[in-house]
Amino acid sequence: MLRSVLLTLATYLSVASVVPAAVLLLVLQRSRRCRQLFSTWVFYPLLNPLIKHAFEGIRREIMYELNDLVSYDPELRREDAIRVLEVGVGSGRNFNHISRNVRFVAVDHNTSAKSKFLRRQSQYAHIQLEEWILASGEDLAQVPDSHVDAVIATHVLCSVTDVRKLVSECRRVLAPVRISHAQYPPCARTELRQPPS
Repeated sequence: MLRSVLLTLATYLSVASVVPAAVLLLVLQRSRRCRQLFSTWVFYPLLNPLIKHAFEGIRREIMYELNDLVSYDPELRREDAIRVLEVGVGSGRNFNHISRNVRFVAVDHNTSAKSKFLRRQSQYAHIQLEEWILASGEDLAQVPDSHVDAVIATHVLCSVTDVRKLVSECRRVLAPVRISHAQYPPCARTELRQPPS
């Protein structure tokens, strides 16, 4: 008798969880806006505590490299600042690892991320938002050629539709990079750097 009750209860619980999940999947498949809202307000907030520690060291290391850049823009050089474009900026999770003065160009295709981004960005006086561009990384047409000193793209390559186009656009918008000391260590992340002119 108890076994029968437990099996019935397990069946009801399974159906009660599978049906809403199936409905959610259908809605997410059919609506880009629902996918954006879901990723901003449900998926990333739930996922972040699980993966945060795994990626903090990587974020810190990548953002530390910004300290050695010298801007191609003479005005920014005088201010000891650089211009950075981040593709897939989301809520601005990289900000707490950026320690220098930055003029920031944010690119994201998700309109739902902007309010979280602006809230976080307001806590970092040394990071000044120049522009928020609603676009995917494969389409940076609003950004002039050789306009930024660095491009950041963390957790993006696995979700774009055309990686080659994204890389091509990143190269196009990158200004010739100047490194402030000659002993710069080579690494995999430097392959997109433009040669100094």
